[in-house]
Amino acid sequence: MPVCDDAPKKITLSWSKLKAYEACHKRSQLLQQGKKSKIIDGRGFLPGNLADSAMRTWLTRGEFDAGGMQRLIPELWESWTGPEAEYRIDWKGDPRKDQVAVVKQVVSAVNILEPILMEKVVPYSFKPEYRFTSTVGVPGLDGESVNIELFGAVDVAVRIDDSQYGIYDLKISERADYLRSTLGQLIFYDLAFKGHTGLNPVEHEFWAPMLPLQDKPKPAVIALDVTNEHRMQMISRIIDYCHGVWAGDWALTPDVNECYYCPVKHACPRWVNPVTKDEQGKNRMSFYTPDHEVMESKNAN
Repeated sequence: MPVCDDAPKKITLSWSKLKAYEACHKRSQLLQQGKKSKIIDGRGFLPGNLADSAMRTWLTRGEFDAGGMQRLIPELWESWTGPEAEYRIDWKGDPRKDQVAVVKQVVSAVNILEPILMEKVVPYSFKPEYRFTSTVGVPGLDGESVNIELFGAVDVAVRIDDSQYGIYDLKISERADYLRSTLGQLIFYDLAFKGHTGLNPVEHEFWAPMLPLQDKPKPAVIALDVTNEHRMQMISRIIDYCHGVWAGDWALTPDVNECYYCPVKHACPRWVNPVTKDEQGKNRMSFYTPDHEVMESKNAN
């Protein structure tokens, strides 16, 4: 199979890029073309962003005082909610009550997180927001090895000793299904870390301080024992991505449920109706498409 003419000369692959491509090839292409919506409601990301910023600031300053992360929240609030914030915030219902709810959620999360950091991070050498790339070889469409870059960004990397490392990611989510769906993130980072350092991490964990588990205490630490089978499965996914991109496979997903919260829906050919001219030369556009019918039919059922 030949490489398509507009295939990238070099592939740099992150976990988010891989997930986007697997969800919808066209979404991946539009994101890489910079078509992501400029107007994004940051309310859903706000608790996670605040907790992550508090953890990173607390670790970076190196003042491991009890309750220190909680005391950082007012200081960080403006940067995530003010006029210069990265995302616009659309508050739910009464803005004042919603803001109180967010702060309460984040305070609870960082208070559960603090003893984890004291045990897993503070006694060791560590780096918050550890970003790295590694070069790995994958088979090209012709079978010859091609180098690509894997990009990793873990919330905290810890050197347990000279040959053992741990990689940890904070997840402020109350959804067990979400965490199950993204466990591959730890496997992806494991491979990227091995390419970067020559060593596979010995600990791979999500810290999920808000995740309830039925009637049991909150399982704040979700550990994954990454095996060689996990790694081979992830390598296969990475190769599938590369082959799809090189072959120019940017097909729309057949699952329209993937479209609900798609960040490039406004630019997607499935949803953007072309403007046509009628007999009088006036612009005409339909607000209804077969895909809308499919989604409405599924909703009705």
